[in-house]
Amino acid sequence: MSGTLSVNKTVTLASDLSVAGTVNVAGAVSVNNTVTLASVLSVGGNSNFMGTVSVNGTVNLTSVLSVGGDMNVAGTVSVNDTVTLASDLSVGGNSEFTGDISVTGNVLLGSQLSVSGQVNLNNTLSVGGAANIANNLTISSTVSVGGSTTVSGNMTVNGGVNFYSSLSVLGPTNIDNDL
Repeated sequence: MSGTLSVNKTVTLASDLSVAGTVNVAGAVSVNNTVTLASVLSVGGNSNFMGTVSVNGTVNLTSVLSVGGDMNVAGTVSVNDTVTLASDLSVGGNSEFTGDISVTGNVLLGSQLSVSGQVNLNNTLSVGGAANIANNLTISSTVSVGGSTTVSGNMTVNGGVNFYSSLSVLGPTNIDNDL
C-alpha cells in the first residue's frame, strides 16, 4: 500500500505490528503488557508512573529533580555542586570531609570530639566540666582564676608576682634575693 490508510473504528491485531516509519498518535495510548524500546524515548510533556521505575543504566537530568517522598539510595551519591538542605541532616555512619566545614549556628556533640590537628578558637572557650591537658599549656595573655588553684609540680614564674591577699607556704621556702 502506498497511500494513507484511514480507519474510523477500533482496529484489533492478533499478531505483531511492525512500523518502519514514524508513529503519530493524537489520543491516549493504553498498553496492557511490557513495552520494550530499542532506542531513545523522548517525552515532550509530563510523565506519570503509577508503579516502580527501574533503570539499568545512567540517569542524566539537566533540570531539577523533585522527590515528594522518601529517597533510598543503595550506592554512593556523588554531587559536583553545593548541596542545600532545608531541614535536618541525619547520618547513621561515619562522615569524612576533605575540605573546610563552615557552621553558622551552634554545634552540639553528644559524645567525644577528637581532633588530630591544631584547633584555633577566635572567641571565648567555655568548659562545663574538667579540662585535662596531657602536654604543655602556653597562654599568651592574662590568666584569671575564679577559684582555688592547685599546682602539683614545680611552678616557674619568669616575671613579677603580685599578691593582693595573704600568702601561705606549707613547706620549706628558699628565697635567693632580698625580701
